[in-house]
Amino acid sequence: MRRFLISIAGCGLLAACVPVVTPGPAPIVPDMRPRCGAERLQWMVGQTESAMTGINHQGPLRVLRPGSLATMDFQPDRLNVSINTAGRITEVTCG
Repeated sequence: MRRFLISIAGCGLLAACVPVVTPGPAPIVPDMRPRCGAERLQWMVGQTESAMTGINHQGPLRVLRPGSLATMDFQPDRLNVSINTAGRITEVTCG
């Protein structure tokens, strides 16, 4: 009986050592919605690279050709224009 009482008292002492976790403020999540205007430039897909001369884009512009290196960071206001080996625009996206 004495061992039982000691083990119960030990469990009570151990329970007192459990840290209490209080939630902190919610993390700030950046707005990652695309906002470069790619949806209005989809008409360029299939056109030659020269179609880009007529666009008026205020933000950063990245032209991606076959074999070119590109960073993996996402910038919602950056316009990405992918061009194939034939010089045709294959994709217009934000990022």
